[in-house]
Amino acid sequence: TFVSFFPQLVAGPIERARHLLPDAATDEYYLRYLARRYDDALAAGLQIWALDTTKADGSMQIGLIQLARGRPDSALTAFENARRLGIGFDMRAFSSIALYHMGRTSEADSLYRVVLDGYRSEPSLAYAVAVAGAGTGHIERAMAAVTEAVKRRSLFITELNLPCDPVFDPLKRDPRFTPMLERVGMRVCRPQ
Repeated sequence: TFVSFFPQLVAGPIERARHLLPDAATDEYYLRYLARRYDDALAAGLQIWALDTTKADGSMQIGLIQLARGRPDSALTAFENARRLGIGFDMRAFSSIALYHMGRTSEADSLYRVVLDGYRSEPSLAYAVAVAGAGTGHIERAMAAVTEAVKRRSLFITELNLPCDPVFDPLKRDPRFTPMLERVGMRVCRPQ
């Protein structure tokens, strides 16, 4: 199987995913992204996005897909659009990753510091710090933040995104990551 946690996702039908993620009918492209079927995910996401271009989360997910496809410039555009549409997440975390992969490291570091400063005054932003840190090479800070986000039961932590999202692949190499997830009943998705 493609992932130990989510074998049905790769096999074709996404029934298990629909059970775990009730909005899967409209977010099937996100599930394809988690299965690392990026071209399929993008095609489905753009079809759904064309039906409603006001959904900020749709724009964010298209940005994630583009980032995973190695298109950080397109990802940055999608993340900025999600921010403009009023998504309830600090898009600077994802934008910092896109900038980092575009080679604009000073801008990426600047955004990362803004996210980190926000976290110091608002600990509920731990997930944003984990995302930005994982994607920009700040692994130690990302591990501390993801541990805090799990401990706080962050709204953004789900049994799909943290174990399976490619954004967190850099953390999966850290020996602390898998045991931390296992303590809260999650299993890391591992691509073959």
